Amino acid sequence: MSDVTITLAEQPPGAPKADFAFYIDFKKGEGSPSRVFSATHDFIKACERVDRDLVRSIDSNIEPVLMLEDIEAASLKTWLRNALTAADDQAIKELDWKPLVGKYLVRAKYAILRWIDTDDAPRNLPELAREIQQIAAETDVRHLPDYAPPSAQTLITAIKDFQGVKETLASVIAQPTSLRKASLK
Repeated sequence: MSDVTITLAEQPPGAPKADFAFYIDFKKGEGSPSRVFSATHDFIKACERVDRDLVRSIDSNIEPVLMLEDIEAASLKTWLRNALTAADDQAIKELDWKPLVGKYLVRAKYAILRWIDTDDAPRNLPELAREIQQIAAETDVRHLPDYAPPSAQTLITAIKDFQGVKETLASVIAQPTSLRKASLK
């Protein structure tokens, strides 16, 4: 296991209209500068991939699009927003579903990141899948209790992707580096 940690911030976002942010803390003047931008790229790609897979639990007609809202220096803080579109589906037409699905995607990523960084509890993939399924059901977008849990492959890929970002940062420097994701709203 890497000495890189992913932690969650409790503060709400600043000016950007974003759903979440992640921070990459690094020591200035140490290590390859490209590792920070490579890790940012890899984290965004991992979020896009997991969003596409997770949104299927709600409705296969919804297409998530991750939007870059802002980038701040002082380490590197990247603000992202979920933009969602859906095919003509009567079940979700009568509801303001976009904020609900956006919150689901942020909370599901939070659950995956927390699962990765929890060393004191046994790692149980089916429990993680059930937790994410419950988060999907709480949206009540479809007005039915039939939200599918994410597949084991979806979770394994997300875990591997997020862990890979941490390893990109940790492999270059000896000091622990943190990748913190702030869940918002």
